[in-house]
Parts: sequence; structure tokens; C-alpha cells
Amino acid sequence: LRFRATQAGADFEGRFARFSASIVFDERDLAGSRFDVEVAAASVETQDADRDTALKDADFFHVGKYPQARFVATKFRRVASGFVADGQLTLRGVTRPVPVSFTFTRAGTGATLKGTALLRRLDFGVGQGEWRSTDSVGNEVKVLFTLRLSPAPAKTGSFAARPPVATRG
Repeated sequence: LRFRATQAGADFEGRFARFSASIVFDERDLAGSRFDVEVAAASVETQDADRDTALKDADFFHVGKYPQARFVATKFRRVASGFVADGQLTLRGVTRPVPVSFTFTRAGTGATLKGTALLRRLDFGVGQGEWRSTDSVGNEVKVLFTLRLSPAPAKTGSFAARPPVATRG
């Protein structure tokens, strides 16, 4: 689970090394599909030790008080480029709607979900005090993911990442 943001006018990329995903998806039964993803906020990594420490502190993710972020989607729609999961992201104790655009590709007996979401960090209170300003840290954050799914045993044609699997990257 990766993300891209801007600091001091320069783009940087990071990732959350630990997350779990309970995914059930069937492109022929969007109403029966569901995403439930939990992210360990303390697993943030950007290849910059000072930035990683700052992101875990109270001004940003405040991992001592909000150890998990969670995205849940139960509404899906088909669009020209693939699909959109209209879900709710809870981050730093704030829940907001976040649409996630993704593609679904069957491959052998499995499938791959690959997608992106765009969010504004300040909508979730990520950036307190001097970090509320977007002068040094940009407000927009792009989230990117690729998940490999296996067939769901209970439902023909459905794919799942179940039980929740702890994943690195």
C-alpha cells in the first residue's frame, strides 16, 4: 500500500508496511462485493527517518491515539476505466467518503485489483499546528495499491482476499 505526497515542493513516495484486507469482489455482482482494509499507521515508511518519525507523531497520524486507519466500501459502480468503490475512510478518528478507482483483471484462477484514491490530508486532521499550512506539505495525497486475489470458496465467480491477510508493501 503506497502513497505519494509533496514536501518542500518535492514529491516523495511512502508506504504502509502492514495492513490487512478482507476483500470480496465479483464484477457480475457488485451489490455483493465488499472491501474492508485496515492499515497499521505506525508502519509508515518513506525512506527518511526524520519524516517517518514526524508522521507517527501527534501532528500527523498520532499513532499512539489512532493506531489504525480503515477503509470500508459496500457500494461499487462500473465506469469506463474499470470500477469505483465508494467507501468511507477513517483516519485519525475522522471518517469521510473516499472513492477508490480500480481495475479488476482475471489471471488464471486468481485476479488482481489495482487502484488509486486521491485524498486531502487536512480533511482528516493530518497536519496539526504549523503543519496545517500547505506551504511546506501538500494537501493532496495519492494512494496506490495492487492486490492479488484468490477465488472465494463459497461463491462461484467471486474473488477474495480472506481471511484478512497481513501484507507487506
